[in-house]
Amino acid sequence: MTSLCNSFYKIIPTKCVEDLDDGNLMIPNNFTRRFGAVLPNPLFFKPPDGTEWKVYWIKNDGKIWLQKGWKDFATYYSLDYGHLVVFEYHESSHFEVHIFDMSALEVEYPFHNKISNVESLANLNEESPLKKKRLKSPISSLHLHKTEVNAQTKDGKTTQCTSLMISPRPRTNGNLEEAKKFASENPFLEINIRPSYLNGNHPSFSSVFARRYFKQRKQNVMIKFGNKFWPLKLLCYLSNGSASFGNGWALFAKENKLEVGDVCVFELINREDKVFDLHIFRGHN
Repeated sequence: MTSLCNSFYKIIPTKCVEDLDDGNLMIPNNFTRRFGAVLPNPLFFKPPDGTEWKVYWIKNDGKIWLQKGWKDFATYYSLDYGHLVVFEYHESSHFEVHIFDMSALEVEYPFHNKISNVESLANLNEESPLKKKRLKSPISSLHLHKTEVNAQTKDGKTTQCTSLMISPRPRTNGNLEEAKKFASENPFLEINIRPSYLNGNHPSFSSVFARRYFKQRKQNVMIKFGNKFWPLKLLCYLSNGSASFGNGWALFAKENKLEVGDVCVFELINREDKVFDLHIFRGHN
């Protein structure tokens, strides 16, 4: 049970998506009234993947807005319409953050590993410590119960808060298990298709793969599926350790009829010409 006296959550509506593009997000007034006077600046967000994000806020007309650092966080985790983000405030300036998609399941967070020497890595598709450390998201079902509870503020006053119940529910996904069995002598990366990847956002993954096999931060690549080829832009962001497919992704996803729950394995079959062979493990029969 998580008390919203020390937490808040945001369900991302259309207007908030526009705010995300501007790099802003407003903290709810109830939380601001309780903690606004003592809230540190910057804040530190800690998702389940072990990363820590520094986010600054400003106060305007009594409202607190997340600004510097928020857009980077939102972009990295592909926050989109319908996502629910739970912020649980702990001591000092730290927030534990959990992100849920429109199906009320916690998202699978991008792989993250602090690596100082990329050249010392083994192939990502080999059974190495790096692969074993790949994040397994604690996928959950989210149930919101509007239960009013009394809590005491620091000045001795009593206030009412809402409690939020997050109950675990494992998700079985046969195609995901099949994708895990994929093996090749070539390097490859795996992307699980989320709702945001089909609604304007680009899929992200660890930049370790891109930095290991490509020299440029912006790279044109070709995706081969069957007898057809699709040109895509591959982008590497050194600031937050992520990479993504850019221009060309929307058309690629549409023509290959990608759906939420599909798992795509991109096998690098030609490093010189930068060609990936695509393997799709469908989430629906």
